[in-house]
Amino acid sequence: YCAEPDPVSYACLARNVIENGLRGVVLPDQTAIGDRDGSVRFLRAGGHGKFRVVPDGTGEGADVVDVPCATLDTWVERLHIELDAVTLIKVDVEGFERRVLAGASRVLRCSHIAWQMEIKPAGLRAAGDDPQGLYADLRRTFTHFIDLNRRAAGQRVRSIGELSDALAYIEPRQKTDVLLFSDS
Repeated sequence: YCAEPDPVSYACLARNVIENGLRGVVLPDQTAIGDRDGSVRFLRAGGHGKFRVVPDGTGEGADVVDVPCATLDTWVERLHIELDAVTLIKVDVEGFERRVLAGASRVLRCSHIAWQMEIKPAGLRAAGDDPQGLYADLRRTFTHFIDLNRRAAGQRVRSIGELSDALAYIEPRQKTDVLLFSDS
């Protein structure tokens, strides 16, 4: 299952699914995942994949599009996704990670699901969030992480309590992907 809100990226994803014979295997849905059900406004700020969420009532023009938005819990329920069969969730939401987590209480209780998450402190701050708040949210749910950046220092598998210190190297403008999981 793939949730992709950007209309251009969604069209590319759907075309790739069809051209590669993956109908019924890869299931794309044009929606944003966040902390509420409804819609969000996206402002295209450049080329492919360059967009950002803007507040309602702002950003009028050809480069603004309203897209459906759902919490992860609502989206999973709407698509009848069997959570026992899910093993990985990938999150790349350009600074809105805390909002995805806020709308995923049911999914987060599934401790067998690992999450891959892009973390970019500058993106979190631009979205009005503090990286330390995200790290605290992750500590409440997961027990371990792996920094997927090959250049990351330290042990490969680490306790979630080390996340903040381990990711200090990406401040202020770099990013990395982490794999988050629970050993229980």
